[in-house]
Amino acid sequence: MRTMVLLQTKLQRPRVPRHFVPRPRLIARLDQGAQGPLTVVCAGAGYGKTTLVSAWIESLATENQSQRELVAWVSLDERDSDLGLFLRYFIAGLRTMFVDACPATFSLLQATRQPPSEVLSATLINEIAALPQDFILVLDDHHRVTGMAVPELVGEFERHWPQPMHLVLISRHMPALSLASWRAKGQLTEIRVRDLRFTPDEAALYLEQALRTPLSRPAIDLLERRTEGWIAGLQLASLSLRDAEDPEGLLAGLSGQDAGFAEYLAGDVLSHQPAAILSFLLQTAILDHFCVALCEAAISSEEGWNARRCIDWVERHNLFVSSLDSYKEWYEYHQMFRDVLLPRAMAELGSDRVADLQRKAAAWFANRGLVDEAVRYALAAGDREMAAGFVAQGLCDVLNREDRPTLDRWLGYFPDEFVQNRLDLLLVRGFSLFLSWQVGPLARLLPRAVALLEQESGMVTAGAEPGALRGCLAVLCAFVAWLGNDVDGAAAYSREVMALLPEAWLFVRSGGALFQALAMQASGQWQPAVRHLIESYENLGDRTSVYALRHLQGLCLVYYRQAGDLEQVVQTGQRLVEAAEHSRLSLLQGWGYQCVGLAHYQRNELAAARQCFIKLLNFRYTANIGALRDGVQRLALIHEIAGEQAEAWEMVQLLSQLDLDQMGHEGDETRALRARLWLMRGELESAARWADDFAAPVPDQAWPWHDPPHLIKARILLARGTAADVQSALEILAALGEVAERSHNVRLLIEVLALRALVLGALGRAGDARAALLAAVDLARPGGFLRPFLDLGPRMREALDQLARQEDFPGLPTVRRILAEFGDQPTDPAQGGQEVNRPIRVLPPGSTAGEEFSLQPLVEPLTPREIEVLMLMQAPLSFKEIARGLCISYNTAKRHSINIYGKLGVNKRRAAVARAAALGLIPPR
Repeated sequence: MRTMVLLQTKLQRPRVPRHFVPRPRLIARLDQGAQGPLTVVCAGAGYGKTTLVSAWIESLATENQSQRELVAWVSLDERDSDLGLFLRYFIAGLRTMFVDACPATFSLLQATRQPPSEVLSATLINEIAALPQDFILVLDDHHRVTGMAVPELVGEFERHWPQPMHLVLISRHMPALSLASWRAKGQLTEIRVRDLRFTPDEAALYLEQALRTPLSRPAIDLLERRTEGWIAGLQLASLSLRDAEDPEGLLAGLSGQDAGFAEYLAGDVLSHQPAAILSFLLQTAILDHFCVALCEAAISSEEGWNARRCIDWVERHNLFVSSLDSYKEWYEYHQMFRDVLLPRAMAELGSDRVADLQRKAAAWFANRGLVDEAVRYALAAGDREMAAGFVAQGLCDVLNREDRPTLDRWLGYFPDEFVQNRLDLLLVRGFSLFLSWQVGPLARLLPRAVALLEQESGMVTAGAEPGALRGCLAVLCAFVAWLGNDVDGAAAYSREVMALLPEAWLFVRSGGALFQALAMQASGQWQPAVRHLIESYENLGDRTSVYALRHLQGLCLVYYRQAGDLEQVVQTGQRLVEAAEHSRLSLLQGWGYQCVGLAHYQRNELAAARQCFIKLLNFRYTANIGALRDGVQRLALIHEIAGEQAEAWEMVQLLSQLDLDQMGHEGDETRALRARLWLMRGELESAARWADDFAAPVPDQAWPWHDPPHLIKARILLARGTAADVQSALEILAALGEVAERSHNVRLLIEVLALRALVLGALGRAGDARAALLAAVDLARPGGFLRPFLDLGPRMREALDQLARQEDFPGLPTVRRILAEFGDQPTDPAQGGQEVNRPIRVLPPGSTAGEEFSLQPLVEPLTPREIEVLMLMQAPLSFKEIARGLCISYNTAKRHSINIYGKLGVNKRRAAVARAAALGLIPPR
């Protein structure tokens, strides 16, 4: 029902009225204009703009039946001034012609962070340009869109027009576009008032069809002069004259075309209608669109009329009503006629009666799942309580889609003080913060929500199942508790979620299942957590839902935090990526790439890790911000390890921009990453300045992925090496180790112990250093963790080498493997212990870890960055798109391509891809 209503009220072409006068001269203009990119039909109300374009579309379908499938129609209104909402309907229109058109743009519209308009427009234009056939898209009532967001998007079309599209804009005034260049190039077709006015012959033909008694030719000419060819004026006059005793005498007394002319004629027309019809017109005037069922639900039938018969009567008498679909189910009034009806409705019905009608309409839409329509009518009635109840009713569905923009749009309907006193709306805000990973604001919101839950006035039952609001609050509390290492609290809240919420709440229940498993792992029960997740997942009928995929995400995180088998992380993460892509759950797809990338990084498979993190960057606006931030940090380290210092610095700048977008200032993690790169480059003084300034205590938080800034500070203090520095580093590591042990974060504990071993060695405590290193190796052995040791550079290699020369012990094979990974590459001790320009290993397609091979088939080998460019050159992407995907400049991308051609001995892109695949440098396409 929901899809039907949306299509019929927004995406359906209005039918051509019965008394339409053929206008071949204008149809020919439209035919000719369709050869170019843009047609603008612009005139005031009542000039037949929509009717003309609809008749033209109908003529195309008559000439070529297949053409019907290549035309889309979108009727706009004030709500479409929001660029995100406009694009949703724009894409819905395209999908009436091309199934699943513009998937990337549509994914961005559901992003957890609003992408810049230039990103949206570039993505949309590229996807339209890739559509397989030419098409016509009509945007009706373009004048109802306010602001500059939509006009700026259309302006982007002008600069980079997607070839398959011919756009038709229908508007009462000229769009806010720079049309001069279009005119100069002959690429614009304009139809204005002078073109749309009826000629005397067209006016005569129309009146001959509309009037029962024909007028004399002099009277027709007089009416045409009085109306100046204004079609609505002719229609109003014909309705007024139809029942007049002396039509020509009445006509002689009419004034010319002005605002009063329309009001006078409309009033005269309304005065001649039967009482039941007049009542019907006034009551339905409050509805943007209406159908029989809506009328029966919203409008009083005390006068004895029948909705179906009234609609048929109004349509038969041509009272400015248009059918919106071929089934004659949905209708709307001409805006000019509705503008006359609405003030009269308010005057005759009264504000209370109008508000009652709007409430009934709101309830009708809400019962059909059309929450936005329901909220709009409830707010028009001045009933915020009712509107908030409808939001609560729609919350489950929106969360299941992970649709944060809709949550934010709903919040925008209400003032902040009203939101603060409604539990349902406060939860909407809470989930918006949750999806955008704004942990601090969410934690500050929860006490108020808990207080409202304890008050009867805070409970809202409209649209929410019993206990649903309590269950929604519980999952947010579980999230904050888990991040704060309150394991018992996270477990208790998670159990509450699963007990209170029915299965329909897939997203919220999936959070309960996830945090329950993570709480089990954090309390030392990681094996029961894994068994629980696997058994629950395998018992599900639908393994592609958000609820099922959260189980896979949970498995990845549990394995990773526990330092379990990294191969399990890779396999589970890949399954998560594939299933999330199938279900179009971008947030979870980003999580999948992140988990697989982390596993590859820890196994020192840096090329594979790089590819995962680059793919994660493609989900910049739809991925979880925490996962994205860590992926950017890891990518910066990979670039730095490969000697790509400029690219590493680009990642720092990207991380800084993410901070500014979300918090308005640069965060500690970004500053810490910058200091770590300084340390790796031997710029110890710069790194130490940050370390001296960073004085935040070690927080009691869960670090599921990245290295906390405190760990980086400890590395810098060790590198500077004064007695006070080394002692401070030891204290930091003691605090970090205590948090890691208590939360069973084994992955973090490995890094803490490995660095602690070096710190203890610097203090001359050789026995304690050896014990810490043995403990780190023992924890790293089951999962195959390598990078915690490799990232510590020559000092760690020396410590491991000493360990390997001692007696046999269980971790000796692991130590030898780590030493083998260090290789024989020269190192620079000044660079904080980091090896210089160490080659990156890659995995050939279909291989497993351990089957790596070296990229040396050419006289001059390709760099890792050139391999990335080659991988993207396989896809139908422009070099601008490749540059954007790799976060480099266009000129840099072109320079890489030139280098690739030279090394491969080719001069074309396709030949480069083919040769690289043949050499095994990249997987076959």
